[in-house]
Formats: sequence, structure tokens, C-alpha cells
Amino acid sequence: MEGKKEYLNEEQYQKTEKKLLRIAKILLIIGICLSAGIIIFGIISTNKENSNINNNIEKVDYVASTNAEIEKLQSELDEKKPKLTEETSKLTTKKNELIAKGIKQSSDYNKGEAYDLYILDNALDPGYNSCWNDKYAKNDLTKEYCSLRNDVEKLEEQIETKQKYISSGRAASETAEKNARLEKEASWSSSSNRVSFMKYIVMAMPAFMFPGMIALFLFMTAKRRNIMAFTAQQTMPVAQEGIEKMSPTIGKAGKTIAKEVVKGIREAKEDQIKCKHCGELTDKDSTYCESCGKKL
Repeated sequence: MEGKKEYLNEEQYQKTEKKLLRIAKILLIIGICLSAGIIIFGIISTNKENSNINNNIEKVDYVASTNAEIEKLQSELDEKKPKLTEETSKLTTKKNELIAKGIKQSSDYNKGEAYDLYILDNALDPGYNSCWNDKYAKNDLTKEYCSLRNDVEKLEEQIETKQKYISSGRAASETAEKNARLEKEASWSSSSNRVSFMKYIVMAMPAFMFPGMIALFLFMTAKRRNIMAFTAQQTMPVAQEGIEKMSPTIGKAGKTIAKEVVKGIREAKEDQIKCKHCGELTDKDSTYCESCGKKL
């Protein structure tokens, strides 16, 4: 028959202890890795969101943008001015030809060249732009000229308005106000992201605690004998102190007991005799030895 397997031996105890400690360490490492991974992921995500917020801040520069608009308008103006000059020269020539013919201008539409001279004279007036009136803007003789003149004046007004916007300091002040507001909004968003980072901390806590609690339980189980020994070691000085305090009383009682024992032994010896056959003590009142059974 095979020998019965022994479970309660030191070697088996050491193996079990090491196994429990190994499992506890693995669980603890898993808990640390999980919680650290969640926190690191949260840090990376939060930093990425904050970086996106900062990168997406489109700061403005109204001075620069207005200057760019002025350059664009000026380019269009430079393109239209020569055409306007050319068209003005053409109409002026036409007007002079009519005057040379002795034509007298008339506002009567039915008078042909007289009416043409009237239209040309008013359209070419440098002090007043009649081209905003449909009578000039839609006339076949002056519509091209009026279109160019209206465009040129409109461009010049826009350029002047934008130049005043810059020179007055409004562009710079509005730029500063707008950028400050954008930075404040970005700061609020970043603060909100930092608060939302707490959800990763909350997620990391159970990820560490569950494996950690199991690991602690296994560790306590494996080290139970050591813990009990430590507890006993801590209580020994107190017990020793109590024993030391009680020792005089115990010693005194021991002496009394010893005296009584000696006395009893002495009295017992007086009531006994030694057997001549076996040498053992027996009651002196007996006829036969209690040890060998022979007659005394």
C-alpha cells in the first residue's frame, strides 16, 4: 500500500505560502497596471483635448485683415481707374463734337443730339455724380461710364472707411478684446477638461482596489502564522511582567507544598518496611510483600 500523503508538514506549508504570495503579487501588479493605464490614458486624452482647444483658437488681427482688404480694394480700384479715364475721355470727345456742331443741350428726350449733350454734360460733371440716377446709368451713351464711375467711387469710399477704422485705433482695441475673450473661453474649456479628468481617477480606483483587496487577503492568509507569532510576541512582555509580579506568591506556595510533600513522604516511610526478598517498601502491617507476594 502506498503511504498516506501528509498535508500537515513544513515543506507543504512553504510551497502553499509561496504560491499564495505569488498569486497576491500578480494580482497587485495587475491592479497597479490597470489603474496606472487608466490614469495615463486620461492624462493623454485630457492633454490632447487641451492641445486641440489651444490649437483651434483662431486669434484675430483686425488691423492686418483690414489692411489686406484695403490692398484688395486698392487693386480693384487701380484696375478700374484707367478704364474710367478712357471712358471719360471718350465721352468728353463726344461732348466737344456736339458743341462744335453748335448743338444746344436740351432735357427733352425727343430732341436727339440736344438731349445727348444734356446727358453727357450732367454725367461728366465732376462736382456731382448723376450716374446714381437711372436716367444716366441706363442710357446707352453713358451706362458704361456710369458703371465704372460708381464702382470707383464705391471702392474709394470703402478704402477710406477702412483706413479710418485702423487710424482711429478701433481695429487694435477690438482685436485685443476679441483675443482676450477667445483665450478666456479656451481657459474655461481647459478647466472643464481638468474636471472631467476626475472620471479617470474614479475608474482607476476600483481597477486597483478589487485586485488589491484580493491580493491583501491572500497575503494575510499566507502570512497568518507569522502574524499570529508576532501578536504572541507582542503580548509576551505583558504576560512575563504578570508572572514576575506573581512569582513571590507562587514561590511561597511552592515551598509550602514541598514541605507538605516531604512530610507526607516521611510519614509514609515510617509506616512501611523493606521486603527482605525484593527490597521494595510495603506496609509494615502486611503479612505478605505487595511487590513480590512473599511472606515478610
